Amino acid sequence: MNLTFMLFAVAAFLAVVLCLEGLYNVWASRHSPEARRVAARLEALSQDPVTRASIERTEQAQRLPRLNALIAQTTPGGALQRWVSASALKVSVAELVALSGLLALVGAVLPGMLGKPAALAAALGLALAALPWWRVAHHRQRRIEQRFSRLASEVRTVLGWGSVLGIRFLKDVIADHAVRTGLTKD
Repeated sequence: MNLTFMLFAVAAFLAVVLCLEGLYNVWASRHSPEARRVAARLEALSQDPVTRASIERTEQAQRLPRLNALIAQTTPGGALQRWVSASALKVSVAELVALSGLLALVGAVLPGMLGKPAALAAALGLALAALPWWRVAHHRQRRIEQRFSRLASEVRTVLGWGSVLGIRFLKDVIADHAVRTGLTKD
């Protein structure tokens, strides 16, 4: 073998490896978790949060529309929807009800298929039916704690100023928080 041919083979190998690494870096810059976080932050900064929330509510209503309409007609339907939306999960009450029903069915049928007692089937069905609601409650509680800790740090900052400017700033922060969370219509 010729030295020139060997050098060409090594150069071709390096070119292929570097090309593959470049393709991977391009893919990772668009699809990695860090890139998704950055894209989500940029999107959140560029969009109006009220508009984004209304789009999410519309998308949620389009999934399982009949069940959503049925739940909306009931008395606790609106309260349940507000409770679920406070968790910031992209799930509707109808999806939670459907998932709970499916998990309850699986939990009730599985022990019967394995020859276990009916009490175990009922307990497993209830436990599995409660899992989606527990997840929503957990996310809701975490989100509320994060919001209150942020608000508490802002209040500490304002009270540290102890001036009229600080009180005006506090009013603006509370008003902005009320608009962002949908407590007011403005």
